[in-house]
Amino acid sequence: MIRRREQTIKAGEEGNEDLLGILVESNIREMEAKNMGMSIEDVIEECKLFY
Repeated sequence: MIRRREQTIKAGEEGNEDLLGILVESNIREMEAKNMGMSIEDVIEECKLFY
């Protein structure tokens, strides 16, 4: 699910309509800008904190 969302966002399609999309998009930008970001597991844990 997360990898599919990453691919959607990287392809330029909308993907930030929910918490997961916002986190994934932010993480992609961070990885591109600074070559560091959260792992998939970290993204999952961040989502769990809200739910």
